[in-house]
Amino acid sequence: MSLSRVRVRLFAILLGSVLGATLFGAEKAAEAYTGEQKVIHEKMEQLFQDSKSVNAEPAEKKKARSNIEQAVNWDAIAKKCLGEGEWRKQSASNRKAFSGLLKQVIILSAFDRLDKFWQEGTTYTYSKIDVKKDEAHVAAEFVIDDEPFLLEYYFGKNKGKWMIDDIAYEEFKYSENIKEQISAFLKEFNFAKLLDKLEKRRAELQ
Repeated sequence: MSLSRVRVRLFAILLGSVLGATLFGAEKAAEAYTGEQKVIHEKMEQLFQDSKSVNAEPAEKKKARSNIEQAVNWDAIAKKCLGEGEWRKQSASNRKAFSGLLKQVIILSAFDRLDKFWQEGTTYTYSKIDVKKDEAHVAAEFVIDDEPFLLEYYFGKNKGKWMIDDIAYEEFKYSENIKEQISAFLKEFNFAKLLDKLEKRRAELQ
């Protein structure tokens, strides 16, 4: 599978676009979940439902997109994508600008294609939902066009609320891919140029 196609899938899943036409064993799995596992499962299912409406009528579309945006910890993702060392080096205003721009680029890249992405007869099932203190890991096995693949969702608690802070396609983490690209860019250009590049990308997408 090409890297560009992987990125499309990563963007889609990051924003809760999993809305498979059929969820095998969903009722049986749901009955087995208790406590925080059940909370995570219900959050995933709500994201699935919301993602069906990201390009619906205005009121429904606005609500669905807002729910999905609020399910993601954008600052945590931005920190991972930038890298711990580079994040510490930057001022609070630079961190805020980077996080906001990254969020907007991801959203603009993904929302217009989420419903189209899942019109290929997607099926999925959860293989595990693990919860350890303030971290959770969900693994889901998907099939699109007879092609199976694994997607993993990473959650962290932020002010008592479970939020997505990373995803992986076949163990290929979204944050690590972006971090590699940013690290390479910053070897040649400064942080202001990085923000400028993100601003230009946002303008292109708008």
